[in-house]
Amino acid sequence: MVFSTYVRRFFETQSTILLPLAAGSAITVALATNLSQNGFIATETSIHKSSLEAHVESYSRENQEQRPRLIFLGTGSSTGCPKPICIMKMHQDNNKATTENGPSDALCNVSLQAIKGDPKNNKNYRNNPSLLIQHYDSKSENYKNIVIDVGKTFRETALRWFPKYGISSLDAIILTHHHMDAAGGLDDVRGFQSIKWVEDPPKNGEHNKSTGADPLSPTSRPVRAPLPLYLSDFCRLNLQSQFPWLLPRPEIVMPQQDQDRPYVERDVASFNVVEFQNYTEIKVQFEDANDADENGGFKVIPLPVWHGDDLISHGYAFTVQPNSSLHKPLNVLYISDISTMVPETLDFIQKQLPPTDVLIVDSLLPHKPHPVHFSLEQAVDLADRIQPRLQTYLIGMSCDAFLPHDEMNAYLYDRYGGKVTMAHDGLVIDLPAKSEQEIKRETLHETAEKQDVLLRVASL
Repeated sequence: MVFSTYVRRFFETQSTILLPLAAGSAITVALATNLSQNGFIATETSIHKSSLEAHVESYSRENQEQRPRLIFLGTGSSTGCPKPICIMKMHQDNNKATTENGPSDALCNVSLQAIKGDPKNNKNYRNNPSLLIQHYDSKSENYKNIVIDVGKTFRETALRWFPKYGISSLDAIILTHHHMDAAGGLDDVRGFQSIKWVEDPPKNGEHNKSTGADPLSPTSRPVRAPLPLYLSDFCRLNLQSQFPWLLPRPEIVMPQQDQDRPYVERDVASFNVVEFQNYTEIKVQFEDANDADENGGFKVIPLPVWHGDDLISHGYAFTVQPNSSLHKPLNVLYISDISTMVPETLDFIQKQLPPTDVLIVDSLLPHKPHPVHFSLEQAVDLADRIQPRLQTYLIGMSCDAFLPHDEMNAYLYDRYGGKVTMAHDGLVIDLPAKSEQEIKRETLHETAEKQDVLLRVASL
């Protein structure tokens, strides 16, 4: 069957598939166009607002609405997509693989699709794997944004998707491992942290708690609120070598400063580093939360997996809880970098965790095995073992190893019946809605409980 037939069949059957609305889809683009045509987007001549405000207002209210959900910030491999070599080929007049339409080399097929138009509307444009979890924190009564992995492309992807989805804070980071596609953006995190200005640098270990300092004062300095950073001990040891200015080694003694030599305190990202243990629940806490509150925080379980024969990376199991009686919790299993499943981890998933609703898993190549990443076949095999109730999403795809996004998903739908699909940057997963029958059943149960309480009180 030709792939055009796959594509046609895929879209003909979309009415029967329960999938999240993709960011940048035709519906979203049409909605944005309609808003613009009807004057809902502020212009310089109508309303005096900044270009940033106008930029944010151009997005739909549905996107901006804060709610418990998942947002794929990045879904590509370490090198991302498009590949720079493919773009350079376009400008090599003497390249034999170049025609008047650009490179004819099949290895650049998806890259040439990925450079077309706005990346927000191009599902073939992929950055390093990164997932944002939007969680409603009952203690602070605010939405908190937890990000798994901040790789080399994190700043770019955040600037692209945070405004679109109304993300106004970065509240915690969880790392899978220390490689640059997972942690290369740590230094950029300072640009996401709020600053308080204090007078005079600390002396003799004392800290100035004043927050009313003048930013222009020569004696004032910026202080950033530490951001929770959760990682393994091995990951921390490696990051201390990679980013010594962010995570200094405590055992290193700095040389004695000369009296005539000034003390320099650099402005860098600030982290509250928390190491975790395998299979032990992490309670992600936030700056405005009470550590003693059992209802606050966000619970995550780290799951060790092999990322090559010489490195343990971590996947994560977590549940996104609803903030509405109309929705169900979503049990998620996220494994972005895996070459071999640790048997104890699979046993833990199958016996200790609640049933998985959504599996998000590494898939670098379609068929060929790779020493440090799953292939499509291995990802599907893991999905068969775990049996997610709703969907398996593939991430970490090598740029030009697969078909273009929509063609590949049409193929996957035909082969796996809609249970396996490629994710894309900007994709949103909302919590599943309860059926009318479930809502009625819960209402009847609550009514019966209330009547039972009233009868007990009346009998006293």
